[in-house]
Amino acid sequence: MQRPQSPLLSIVVPALNECGTLAGVLDALLALRLGAEIIVIDDGSSDDTGVVAERYSKRYASVTCIRHASRQGKGAGILDALAVAHGRYFAVQDADLEYDPADIPACLQHMRTESLDALYGSRFMKDNPTAYPLFYWGNKAVSAWVSVLTGVKITDAYTGRKLYRTAFMRGLALSQKDFAIEAEMAVKTALAARHGAKFAETPIGYKPRKISDGKKIRPQDGLSAFWLSLAYRFNWIK
Repeated sequence: MQRPQSPLLSIVVPALNECGTLAGVLDALLALRLGAEIIVIDDGSSDDTGVVAERYSKRYASVTCIRHASRQGKGAGILDALAVAHGRYFAVQDADLEYDPADIPACLQHMRTESLDALYGSRFMKDNPTAYPLFYWGNKAVSAWVSVLTGVKITDAYTGRKLYRTAFMRGLALSQKDFAIEAEMAVKTALAARHGAKFAETPIGYKPRKISDGKKIRPQDGLSAFWLSLAYRFNWIK
């Protein structure tokens, strides 16, 4: 089965123990009919996430599955997908359906119309439900902190709806293999925007799930975000 070599968009789906939602995410992405390249990264899951991903990979030429033998982190998945992506644009889609794939076409059109290098979908530019007030205010505080550090306003630095021009994203020289890549992406994108790169945000929908449903981020991740953002701002981490 020949896979498309020159898609407009590559979409990475990092997945860890998401067999209950992954099929729904892939069905929704395929239904967009964007002709996108979809790269699923099974990050050493202990459930059937990899089985689901491989089933779709065998059925659809536009879906590729990369499986890690053991858990390496969200960043490793994004970097692995970025290394093999063929699309002019690159998007991140979490495998848990907190972010609606239906937002992607409008985001992509926004990028193309405005000739953007990066576009973040912001959960805070419209009314969205909140599962945990601590996470809500923590995200807003981290975003304000990144804005102060870089001099570029970002309302949702840790959003899971990120789109990049692929060549621009590769030029950021991202390196973090765990969740720290979120801070690295936010700070490096903002600093690039400060020096002339074209960056924007756009409102998106968001349906938060609870920890009991498999949500993986924890309060300590928010605390580390403050230190990591500072470290990336002043190049203390390479």
